[in-house]
Amino acid sequence: MIKLRPYKSSDSNYVINWITDERCHFKWCANHMVYPLTTEVMDAYEAAFADGKDGLIFTAVNEEDIPVGHITIKNNKKGSDSARLSYILVDSNQRKQGIGTQIVSLAVKYAFETMNMKKLSLCVFANNQIARNCYKAAGFKDVAFHDHCVPYKDEIWSYYEMQVEK
Repeated sequence: MIKLRPYKSSDSNYVINWITDERCHFKWCANHMVYPLTTEVMDAYEAAFADGKDGLIFTAVNEEDIPVGHITIKNNKKGSDSARLSYILVDSNQRKQGIGTQIVSLAVKYAFETMNMKKLSLCVFANNQIARNCYKAAGFKDVAFHDHCVPYKDEIWSYYEMQVEK
């Protein structure tokens, strides 16, 4: 059984270790954070969300309270009833076990029930079908496809926008 708890600074080493390579890093954050990820970068990320106005950062933990995943719920704008899920990551040693779907489902439940959101959205690269399947399993549906518009090294990646409504 997975549960979400507020992110703590001590969780940064877990997140850093789950980023197995530069490609994984780009899929996770689209280079909104520098690679390689460091505790200083994670501290700045945590500080940016410290007041809760821009959103909330969560760590997913297992029954032993060991971190197994990470997710952020970003507020779209003040007074809005919609938010965006981002920085979704599962422990690299525990992927393909349904943990990602559990994390996303818990975040959806939290956003709808605690934050009173009516709609959640997210983006996922088209070359990350496992993540896309995870989001579909959590109730998200495709709402837009952006073809060949995000540069990564010598490639141009496409992505899907997905959303779920209360």
